[in-house]
Amino acid sequence: MEYHKKISNVNPPAGGQISNRSGIVFGFLLVCLIYYIIKSAVSSIFLKGNDKINVVFYGKNTRLYSIDVNDTDYILTFPPTSKVLIPGGYGKYRLGAMGKLSSLDRDPDLIKRAMSSATSSFVDLYFYFNSEIIFYEDSGNHELFPTLKEFFLSKSNANLIDRFFVFVNLSNRNKNFYKIINISDNFSEENFSKNYQGSFYSKILREEGENLQVRYQKSYQTAKIVSRIIEGEGIRVVDLSESKNALKNCRLVVKNEKKLTKTVKTLANFFHCQIISGETEISDIILELGDLEEKWAIE
Repeated sequence: MEYHKKISNVNPPAGGQISNRSGIVFGFLLVCLIYYIIKSAVSSIFLKGNDKINVVFYGKNTRLYSIDVNDTDYILTFPPTSKVLIPGGYGKYRLGAMGKLSSLDRDPDLIKRAMSSATSSFVDLYFYFNSEIIFYEDSGNHELFPTLKEFFLSKSNANLIDRFFVFVNLSNRNKNFYKIINISDNFSEENFSKNYQGSFYSKILREEGENLQVRYQKSYQTAKIVSRIIEGEGIRVVDLSESKNALKNCRLVVKNEKKLTKTVKTLANFFHCQIISGETEISDIILELGDLEEKWAIE
């Protein structure tokens, strides 16, 4: 009897061990899920309180959707045969070849920079398929709205929350709710900026009314492109100045970094710049380009 009691004490029920391990695994996964949701919510473009969000779906039929909380929504369709300026020293490229260039250089942000330059606006989110396929011809069959495959199976800089919001905002497929602009083969960034100036302004930034000085070290032309995009977003650029300070990264100089305006936060998020306090003599904000001169360089 004593022998059997000792044996039973040595071997506890296996079911309890499995249950404890399952509980630990479940708890760990739950913590990871909560962390991911919180991180996605903090970084979500749609939860930052912006009144206008620009989304690009790149492919055979490239489209840009300008989603406005209070005003007109735009759809821009681009044929693969149109040529756009690709910042980064690439010059003019056919849009149908931009995906291959982005894939070879392993730089998906190239799509964001090129489409921001093309439309003189801040492209917030972009969707694409990682492929080296070149689209040569314009099929003429322009699908205005993304497919479910594009929404959920493509690669993107959008997190899960932003994907959901893009899907919800573009679920209304009634063309009457959108102003549609079909881009032609002889596309020009400068002409587009002149013809549609103000169409893609953020009213929040425009009404905030802060102005900006851009400082560059090497290229005035690069500073001009950056300033054109910033002005297209509704932020006034008052000066382009050459600077002798060699900076590794871009910086935003403000009078008080503890009281940041929506304009400063928007610029910092888009260009990924450090914010510092300093003297701003002729403007509210100074943008020192630093590494942006290489990223946004033109030939």
